[in-house]
This record gives sequence, C-alpha cells and structure tokens, in this order.
Amino acid sequence: MFDAHENHWNNWNIEIWKIKKLIKDLDAAQGNGTSIISLIIPPGDQISRVTKMLQDEYETATKSQSPANLLGAITSTQQRLELYGEVPPNGLVLYAGTVLTEDGIEKNVNIDFEPFKPINASLYLRDSKFHTKALFELLSSDHKFGFIIMDGNGTTLFGTLSGNSPKVLHKFSVEDPSRKRDREGQSALPFAGLFLARAAGFKVGLSDIRMFDPRLGAKILDIYHTRFGEEYAFDVAIRLSLETINIVNTIPERKLLGKYSEEIRQDPRRCVSEVDKTLEALEMGAIEILIVLDFLAIDRYTLKNTSTGEVLVKYLNRYEERDKDNLCDSATLGELVVQENMSLVDWLANEHERFGRVLRFVTDIIGPGFLFGKQFGGIGGILRYQPEDGKEKKVTIDFEPFDPMNALLYPVHSTFNTEAMKELLQSDHKIGFIVMEVDGALFGTRCGNTREVLYKFTEEEIKYRRKGHERGEPLSPHQYAWLQLRKRDRAIGKTIDLAPQLFSDPATG
Repeated sequence: MFDAHENHWNNWNIEIWKIKKLIKDLDAAQGNGTSIISLIIPPGDQISRVTKMLQDEYETATKSQSPANLLGAITSTQQRLELYGEVPPNGLVLYAGTVLTEDGIEKNVNIDFEPFKPINASLYLRDSKFHTKALFELLSSDHKFGFIIMDGNGTTLFGTLSGNSPKVLHKFSVEDPSRKRDREGQSALPFAGLFLARAAGFKVGLSDIRMFDPRLGAKILDIYHTRFGEEYAFDVAIRLSLETINIVNTIPERKLLGKYSEEIRQDPRRCVSEVDKTLEALEMGAIEILIVLDFLAIDRYTLKNTSTGEVLVKYLNRYEERDKDNLCDSATLGELVVQENMSLVDWLANEHERFGRVLRFVTDIIGPGFLFGKQFGGIGGILRYQPEDGKEKKVTIDFEPFDPMNALLYPVHSTFNTEAMKELLQSDHKIGFIVMEVDGALFGTRCGNTREVLYKFTEEEIKYRRKGHERGEPLSPHQYAWLQLRKRDRAIGKTIDLAPQLFSDPATG
C-alpha cells in the first residue's frame, strides 16, 4: 500500500510523462504555411477576451485573403473555446492547425487541456510550427529550495526558488536595529535543500558560524562564492545550483531504480525484466511496481491471422518492425494483418490502472536509468509474488510457535493473512509503567503485546497504609515509590512558584 505522498508522486510522474510526450510530438510536427496556432491562457484570464481577439484575427485574415488552412485553424480554436465557460483553475492550453504527415498528407490537429498544475505563461502565436517552450514550465519540480546570501557589508538576503520562480523573502542589514526577525513559524523548514552564498568581503566561513541554526545544517546542499552580494549573488547562486537541483529532483527515480537493483541482488526472482516476461507477469497481476523508460522504442501490435482468424499481440522494436517475418505466422503461413499499432508506453499509460498496478516512468538521462535500459530492456517490475509459470501450487505450512500466541484466526481470503504472526516478532523484554493521577497511582508492565496491571492504589488507601506504617506496619515497595513520586511533584511545583522571585527577566533587567 502506498501513502498519500507516494500516490501524489505516482500521479505527478505520469502527468510529467504526458507533457514530455506532447512536447516531443508537437515539436516533430511541421505545418503548411502559417496555419498553426499555439494558445496558452493563464489562470484568472477571461475566455471572452481571447474569443474577441480570435474574431479580430479571423476578420483580418479574411480581408487579406489568407489561406483556408489558417481560417480553419482559427475557427477550430474558437469552437474549442466555446466548450469552456471560463478559464480552468490551472489555465488552458490549446494547439490547433494543419500539419503534414511523413507521407506528405495534411492532417488536422486539435489539442486542448487543463494542465495538472497552474501555468503562468500567456501565449498566442500563429506560425508554421507549434510553440512548446512555455510547456517546459510544467516539467519543473515543485520542490522549494532556500538561499541565504551574505556579504561583507552586513547585508543578508533570504530567497527561495520553486520551479523557475525565484522569490526574495527578506533583505536587511545587520546594522539596522529596527529590523527584527519574526520567529513565528520558523521551526518548520519547508525546503528540499538549502544553498549558501557569500560575497567578497565576507571573511567567515558560513558553515563554521557557531550561531548558525543547527536545524539548517542537514539541509545545506552547497556553498558558493560570488564577487558581489544581494540580488546579483542570488542570481549567480541560482545558476550555480541548477546541476545540484537536477540531482535532487531525480532522487525519487534513483531510489526506485536502486530498490529494483537491490531486489535483484538479493533474489533475482523478486523482479522481472524484458518486455515479454514483464507483460506476462502484469497480466497475471504479479507486479507491484511497473518501471518503464519514458520513451521506450517498442510498439504494441494487435495482429489478425488471415488463415485462422486468431488475434494475437506482438511487441516489436524499430528493427523488428522492418522484418517481414514478424508479420507472418510460421506455423500456418498465414499473413498477419495489423489491426492496431500504438506505442507500448502509450498503451501502458492508458491501461495500467486496469491491472491495479503502480506505473512509474524513469528517464535514461541519469546513470541508473541508462543502465536500466541497457541491462533490462527498459522495462521491468518489482513483484508482489513469484509467478509459477501460470500453474497453481498448493501450499500447506503448519508448526508450533516458539512463543505462546494469543491470536485466534480463521479467515478465508485470496492472500495469506500474516498479521497475527507479527506477535511472535515482539521482544520478550518486560517494561514497567507508573501512571500517576491526583488521587492515585497505577503500576503495570508490558511484555510484547501483553499488558498487565500489577497494583492500583488510591490516595486514601496510601494514607491509611501510611498511618499503619507509622504504627510499625511496613509499606510495600510500590507504595513507597508512589510516596516518593508525590514528594518530587510537590518539590517541582514549589520551585515553579518561586521561580519569578529567584530569576529576573533579561529583557527588563
């Protein structure tokens, strides 16, 4: 099971892949003349404004006797906008126009969608190609990085970088006594990492400052040196930090591929790789996490045998597609007619939820991703269980536990229920507890999951016992401990009451 953070990362990973694929497809498209429209409307804008702009554009194009393709693209864009009563909360992205296929045939393209997160760009361009530069904003990580810039003039700047958006939070001089630091809410550090920069004239090493908050130490990713301070040093530090930030942003991928490699090292049967084995395990429901290179060059073919009418599926790479033997059944010599052909990655993105599995895309621009593509074919999975070639296998296990078990269990389920077995993993150490209240005390122990109340006294009973003790009757060790704890509480309470008289407030002298 995955927690909310894991589910968010999984969904974000797939949305990022969709944007990458869209950018790749649009960049590869070539229009016929200036008949391609790229339109991005940021959140808070008005549909009516854009509609009027397009109407003016259409009238101008009509008067100048522009090509029919351009008029068609404007009309198509207007029709798409009519589907939206207002701009969606994250903005609106729309691409429309006529492109040329590899065979030189014209094809109409109409794409409109709300991004998975807000897009701040505003764009309207009419060109012979789609403009996708603004979409790269959606690929930036949501991680926030902190920057502290200090120079020899006593000026300190606090800033953040989230995605491509830098922001100066505070800037002040240590010589300005009126500027006091607000400590409210400063205990939380919502940064994926922290960068420090010192300008010329600042002689002390930042990481060596004794007054530097130790909570920030674990967050420091790097320290830079610049010739100037303030905003200039902030910009320089951002440029210098990009490589480190890219590494931090790929940590989830590195952890996932590291886990995959570790599972294979411990037991190769825990994982599966290569296309055929992975998809067979996927169909059986044996895969827990499916890992795929984001641009794996393998297509999924749905083929029909002209001799037998049988429909089968093949997975072919770019080289196998050129081999005509793959489109012929060697057993029946029947021709295999292509009924459907689509990228395997596209098919997995659309169908993975049907199998109830987690799909994660990785990229080969990082070292572990490159090795995953070379060694394992760019596709693999971490298994929930080890499939036995599709054959059923009876399993019977019985034994006497080495420690007594208090559980009574007889469930009928599709999986083994091992929750009760965890009781055996508990330590045999016995831990004592003393619970005190105003009018009594409780002494108990816990051993594993077993709790036991040893003694429970009220204050009246202790007073009665104490009088008996004064008459020569001994107190039990638990009664004596209770009395000592009561004395300690009274001493602490008295100290608290006397504290204002013993100490003076440094602020008031």
